[in-house]
Amino acid sequence: MALTCARCGTQNPDGNRFCTSCGTPLAPAAQQQAPQAPQAPPAGYQSPYYAPPPGMAGPVVHRTSWVLIISIVVAVVLVLSGVGTVLALTAGRNNNNNNNQTSGFQSLSSPSPVPSPTESSPQPSPSSSSPSGGQSESNDGVTVAVPADWTLLNKDANSITLQSPNADGAITIASGPESPPATAQQLKDAIVKQLAAKYADAASCPGSSTDSGPIAGENGIFWTECFTLTSGGQTVEVGEPIWVGANGNGSVAYVVVLETTQDNVATFVKECTPILQSGITWKLK
Repeated sequence: MALTCARCGTQNPDGNRFCTSCGTPLAPAAQQQAPQAPQAPPAGYQSPYYAPPPGMAGPVVHRTSWVLIISIVVAVVLVLSGVGTVLALTAGRNNNNNNNQTSGFQSLSSPSPVPSPTESSPQPSPSSSSPSGGQSESNDGVTVAVPADWTLLNKDANSITLQSPNADGAITIASGPESPPATAQQLKDAIVKQLAAKYADAASCPGSSTDSGPIAGENGIFWTECFTLTSGGQTVEVGEPIWVGANGNGSVAYVVVLETTQDNVATFVKECTPILQSGITWKLK
């Protein structure tokens, strides 16, 4: 390809660095080509470095709510966290009493009313109704008092998951901004739909009911889900008492999920009572 001298116009053979006529340095062929106009990103382009021109709407980026992520991720905590004892316990239990064991935890979510102090009925110290252990876990949305011998399994910006001392279950407490805003009922419906899509037999546990009530001062909805979780050729009949709430305008969501085997729901709810009654402080309002 001939190179044209910018000074005298002489056509020079490709590879020459200087013009054979006037000695002027020659620009490489790539530099002599006319620059191409920048191309607009393809439709749906979502690079963080691309900003749409003024007045033009950018592509819609769909985001999965953290509440839905928790509803699925929590369902495998008992396996992924290494709580193998739950699988072992399931094999040795008799599940014939499931219908009598799937009670919800709404009655344990709030402390019982404290009677007025009298000389004949001394009051317990304020710390007696709080989980023992003297430690807590906190993230962006919630602070949780950790009872003695309970173990932290996972903590991120939205959720905190604790394992019970005898490894028969886990409790996840979570809170975070919700966009678009959603009511407690809408959040519940979304979680139920998500669980049904993931687990074919997911449904409200036999003998359980749906109720409303507060946890740590925020109102919400209680219900209990049952489904089968399979891992490594073994199956666990999972019972999940769930509570979900929202603030007044739906911009903040609150979630509490208990997870154990279906025949152990009532027992595990009682284990979690100190946390449910006085161990949760929501940081977002």
